[in-house]
Amino acid sequence: MPACVVPALTIAAHNAEIHRPRTAEGKARSSRNSTVHGLTSKSPILPGDDPADLLDLAERYHADPKPDGGVEEDLVERMAIATYCLRRIARIEVGTSTCACTTTRCRAA
Repeated sequence: MPACVVPALTIAAHNAEIHRPRTAEGKARSSRNSTVHGLTSKSPILPGDDPADLLDLAERYHADPKPDGGVEEDLVERMAIATYCLRRIARIEVGTSTCACTTTRCRAA
């Protein structure tokens, strides 16, 4: 193999090192990358969301089927979170999201 050929993994590792955030501001901005639409974020609540909306939905879901036991409690909680996120997606699709970000990608959604 010629000396000028660099394995793809080496290039990828090099690019990741060059492009990673270094400042506190850059790291904070990078940590919010998944909050554009919330599909991959760790929390269902995004900047600009009202946590009370999710809590109200969860309370309604727990009141209606009256889950019995831990497994059913977990399933009802997951249903509430999934519904909350799906409603956000629907708002984004019709352009009525209260998305707090200011990127072009978000405004276009």
